[in-house]
Amino acid sequence: MRFAPPVTVWNLSDDGGILSLASCRLFSYHPLMHVELPDAALAGTGMTPDHVRLEVAVALYRDRKVSMGRAAHLAGLPRIPFQRELADRGVTMDYDVAEYEEDLRVISEFVRP
Repeated sequence: MRFAPPVTVWNLSDDGGILSLASCRLFSYHPLMHVELPDAALAGTGMTPDHVRLEVAVALYRDRKVSMGRAAHLAGLPRIPFQRELADRGVTMDYDVAEYEEDLRVISEFVRP
């Protein structure tokens, strides 16, 4: 009888949370993407689930698959620290009109007469 290699399973929700399957069924209403990585694939790297989340978020943003806000959320970081992480890695950041307008909206919520 052969056994499959051990795997670490992280359940990534579309809002960036890492949830166990049980907590997902009990507490989450968000669809999940289940990612299985063989332990051997990351052996010796010292990577934690948080590191994996960050790597995935950076790659998705770098490839322009997700917005800055969504990538930061997936990484589990506030936007500014995520932007610093991108800068440290040499990943360019796009800043378009929609993001500018969103920033103005957020600022206006804090600056009220």
